[in-house]
Amino acid sequence: MHRSLRPIGLIAITALCLSISSALAPDVARADEDDEALEYGRPGAYAMLHVMGGIDVDRRRGETNLAGGAGYNLRLGSRESERLAWELEFEQFISDGANDQAFTYGINGKFYFMEEAIQPYIVLGANGHTRLREGEKRRTDWGFRMGGGVDFYLTKKWALNMEHTYVAAVGDLLRQEYASFALGVLYRF
Repeated sequence: MHRSLRPIGLIAITALCLSISSALAPDVARADEDDEALEYGRPGAYAMLHVMGGIDVDRRRGETNLAGGAGYNLRLGSRESERLAWELEFEQFISDGANDQAFTYGINGKFYFMEEAIQPYIVLGANGHTRLREGEKRRTDWGFRMGGGVDFYLTKKWALNMEHTYVAAVGDLLRQEYASFALGVLYRF
């Protein structure tokens, strides 16, 4: 029996990698305890844009079918404290040609491990999920996003971002999932 990777395994691996990277990350020079370094974790609104590549996982028919794909991700969020943020998200993932698409839209929560210029985090989200597959009717149900990433601040307002997430659907879309790796830019207002 062929088994696909389960989301819980990906969460555990991502959390372990982020914990190790935050422990090994070099200290960012601080002028004062309450000066420049703490500005990276300040509360406030932000916007993000990602380009992404990924793997579509379809386990509906007893075997695992994999297809490559690409897409984009738009987010508007608010950093509530040094460690917590929430964001509204819209994502389009196109797999194996333009006729198979997934749309994900909803809300995410983030937990940051550090408030320095390099900020690893985990992300968990509850999303609406719509699938358009060639030869099938459009289906919409709930999905969940889980993963992790890191922000690399270039200035107090601009950061580069890398993120790996896994989106698992439920209900009518059970066993239709995808994993993505995204690169993007973040702007703090």
